[in-house]
Amino acid sequence: MAKSVTMQNVADDARVSIATVSRIVNNPESVRESTRRKVLRSMNELGFIQSVPRAADTESLTILIVIQTLSNQFDTDLAASIMNTAYIHGYNSMIVVNNNKNYTTFEAFENIFRDVAIAGIILETGLIDPDLVSALQSHYPVVMASDYIESLDISYVSIDDAAAARTAASYLISTGHTKIALINCDPDYHLTKYREKGFAQALTEAGIEINKNWVLRLSTVNYFMVHSYIRQLLEQKERPDAIFACSDMYGMAAINAAQQLGIRVPEELSVIGFDNTSIASMTNPSLTTVAQPITQIGAQSCELLIQKIRNRNCANQHIVLDTELIIRNSTCPKNMGVSGHM
Repeated sequence: MAKSVTMQNVADDARVSIATVSRIVNNPESVRESTRRKVLRSMNELGFIQSVPRAADTESLTILIVIQTLSNQFDTDLAASIMNTAYIHGYNSMIVVNNNKNYTTFEAFENIFRDVAIAGIILETGLIDPDLVSALQSHYPVVMASDYIESLDISYVSIDDAAAARTAASYLISTGHTKIALINCDPDYHLTKYREKGFAQALTEAGIEINKNWVLRLSTVNYFMVHSYIRQLLEQKERPDAIFACSDMYGMAAINAAQQLGIRVPEELSVIGFDNTSIASMTNPSLTTVAQPITQIGAQSCELLIQKIRNRNCANQHIVLDTELIIRNSTCPKNMGVSGHM
């Protein structure tokens, strides 16, 4: 049986975005006539049969949640908060994990839409192509949670990642540390860019040169791989005296790698994490971390989505929530050991 022609196939053939094809299918008058003719020609030549996903409407009671991974507690905690809020409002939840970047085409989502009537979508990951998100928005209410895409007019709930990272790095500097490493995540994330920006601002303002050998950008949430990368960092002849890790899991890996090498935390190496998941209080020593309101991000993103489901014409909202630095036992003033440490 021949494979059906998808919007992605048409977009590739006509050399336009998926969003443009979607607009022609749903709102052709919004597209320039020359572009419309070009896309229609590709549709005819490829034998495209319009198969519009089930329309989102208030009768559907299922919300689609797209998260990046199940390996990071932040993602699972965020999804749990969304699901709880959805349940309170009488909605069911369906989770899709984009762990291997499987959901990169509209066709991949169409396979879901054919089987399930979706009321709206919450995207936890900003790694999905903006054109694809635009195409999804043409069919469904969409809200982004935590990460978001700056170039799109889209509702989101997030934090000020630059300010949060700046606070964490500034705290390390205030306790006498000058040799500070950054363990960051996938550089394609919006949040990665801004956490690195905040980190750099704090060091620059303090007159501290950033050692590029101490800046790791890891495209993995696999604990063992992260542990290996951090261990290599700490085995360098010149090593940092503090680490700002952009997730609690990275922070836990830093503590464990240091201890395996006989480096005492916090006496010889201070470590700060990010998120304030339960991991932070379970490490030994307990992890100083930037607390972001995970439950609130999930709940408010779901509230925004339900508003959009019930009123497709409501304006997009951008909600930025506060963070807090939680000081625990993985940090202390340089050369002071644990004395005087709270």
